[in-house]
Amino acid sequence: MQVLADTLGPLLPLLAFEGTRIAEIGSGTGRILRVLLSVGASNVLAIEPSRAVRGLRRDLQSDVHRVEILHARGQH
Repeated sequence: MQVLADTLGPLLPLLAFEGTRIAEIGSGTGRILRVLLSVGASNVLAIEPSRAVRGLRRDLQSDVHRVEILHARGQH
């Protein structure tokens, strides 16, 4: 959580994510996604183009009501 706070802190406090819907392009293993959920994001759309999406789906089963996972590229 501290890495995200250090990165975004000068622009936006983590509390600003509370109750928001967020899209994360390139979710990878879901590390940042889990932080966003922990600071109160209501829903996260995770877009991951690689095979890492399999692990992401497995690891986030308990948050299926708050996370939508798309196996797709973030560009067209």
